[in-house]
Amino acid sequence: MEFSFKECLKEDTDKMYLKILNDPLRFGEEFGSEACTILTALLNRDPSRRLGAKGADEIKRHPFFHKHIDFKLLAAKKIQPPFKPSVASPVVRFALLVALIFVDVVFFRMSPTLTWFSQMRHQLTAM
Repeated sequence: MEFSFKECLKEDTDKMYLKILNDPLRFGEEFGSEACTILTALLNRDPSRRLGAKGADEIKRHPFFHKHIDFKLLAAKKIQPPFKPSVASPVVRFALLVALIFVDVVFFRMSPTLTWFSQMRHQLTAM
């Protein structure tokens, strides 16, 4: 499946949805083989076969992460990030503004509700 912004704006959204559901994933030359395999596994259309369906350790063991990240050091916050974006930068603010343009107004009118994840996190922090 090849994704482009123009495809999203097409009037023929049925065709776009069919491509999302049925077409194989295709990646450009800029993607390494490990990146392609992890993205393909994470985007598997069958949720039971999707990478991570058996837990986060399955994702951590994938060569894309396993070769480059020591998760014990990461959990202990002993790894310096290679890049720290400035939230105050005009570029980031502009990107957020552009992202908000594509959010339907209906979502801004909705009251926030707790998801199962936030409820679980709330319960764990209350312990």
